[in-house]
Amino acid sequence: MRKNIICTLTVLLYLLASHAQVKHIYIRVFNIAGERIAKGKLIATTDSSLLIEKDKVQHEIAVSSIGVIKIKRSLGHAVAVGAVIGGVSGGIIGLASAGQDKGSSFEILDYSPAEGFAGGLIAGGATGAAIGALCGLLQKRQTIVINGNLAAWQKERQSLPSL
Repeated sequence: MRKNIICTLTVLLYLLASHAQVKHIYIRVFNIAGERIAKGKLIATTDSSLLIEKDKVQHEIAVSSIGVIKIKRSLGHAVAVGAVIGGVSGGIIGLASAGQDKGSSFEILDYSPAEGFAGGLIAGGATGAAIGALCGLLQKRQTIVINGNLAAWQKERQSLPSL
């Protein structure tokens, strides 16, 4: 029974991880004052605007209102994803390994499934957050400065990753 649960959860985690790797260009758009005005999936660019999609709603942003475009998600997103994946994985491992030391001389290592899940959740979450932070720091994030200038947009538009 326990092996079936572990196999099922492993397959679910694999599917979750493979779904998370779907390639799309995520951008954050800031106005000239540095305030974020939009974020989402890059759909298209025109000579004078940028089209993004968030929550299945498309938004067109005029170049005159764009100060900076940042490609990819922020560091906090990488930390959060790492913490969730590490926490769930650690919790499952802690749950699956609970109570297997019956009769051993190490009574301190004997713990209930709930304690195993909680311990694994905490340890896995912390480890996942650290790995997510490391991956986020090593990830190259492109910043495109437009400052409402149409000529700068025409030049930088070509440097956007392919759609």
